[in-house]
Amino acid sequence: MQPLTIRWGKLAYAAILGAYFIYCAWTPLTWHIIDGANLLIHEAGHVVCSIFGDFIRVLGGTIFQLAVPTMFALYFWWKLQLVDACVMLMWLGESTLNVSVYAADAVKQQLPLLSGDTANHDWAYLLSHLDLLDQTAKISGAIRVLGIAILILGIAGALYRSIFNRDAPGKLLT
Repeated sequence: MQPLTIRWGKLAYAAILGAYFIYCAWTPLTWHIIDGANLLIHEAGHVVCSIFGDFIRVLGGTIFQLAVPTMFALYFWWKLQLVDACVMLMWLGESTLNVSVYAADAVKQQLPLLSGDTANHDWAYLLSHLDLLDQTAKISGAIRVLGIAILILGIAGALYRSIFNRDAPGKLLT
């Protein structure tokens, strides 16, 4: 069994960010600091994916919003900075929860949008084109469960790796 070698700085880092992301999950309709980054990345996704047609352009916002924290998590995993990789999973979980809120709004379209025009609601467009608008609650609920699972995995992983000092160079998953 791995000896207990707590790295207090990493543990504090993981605990504080974990608490912040739990707060974000607990208050999904409140604007949080991380939402500014999520929004910027989401909008960039529309621009980058605009060359692939309307459906992919609209989906591109969500794709980028989830891909960016995933890419950061993979980068830190590759560099064997596993606490940091888990923190990026926390961000991915929070961003997924953010997507679930947007998806849940597809029918009522009450969230404020940057354009101010509800005709530009990504998830209303996507679910309408897939003929799934009547499944909005189930789809957004599934996205929310996925987001919570990713967030919990990120928090648990970061705390575990902080307490048991498992970031040994050259030893992946040991």
